[in-house]
Amino acid sequence: MKPVLLAAALCLSALASLSACSSSIKTVSATSSAVAVHYPPDRRKAAEQRAAALCADYGRQAQLRSRHDQYVVVEQTAIYDCIGGT
Repeated sequence: MKPVLLAAALCLSALASLSACSSSIKTVSATSSAVAVHYPPDRRKAAEQRAAALCADYGRQAQLRSRHDQYVVVEQTAIYDCIGGT
């Protein structure tokens, strides 16, 4: 029974360290026409704010084009079009 408990503890420890590493929002790309951000699902609102700020740097507004689940790392990637402005 002890090997099973040890294996479970190791798995929980690995999951905890993975989730700690993936708690940040990453800008994948940012141009005047589109922005892509990678983020944990519970940080969606903050990711939307990041995209809005990145598009605002070009005098434009962010409009969600698509959202993709990254099942292996339990994160999402969203692509926003930067619209309006000049």
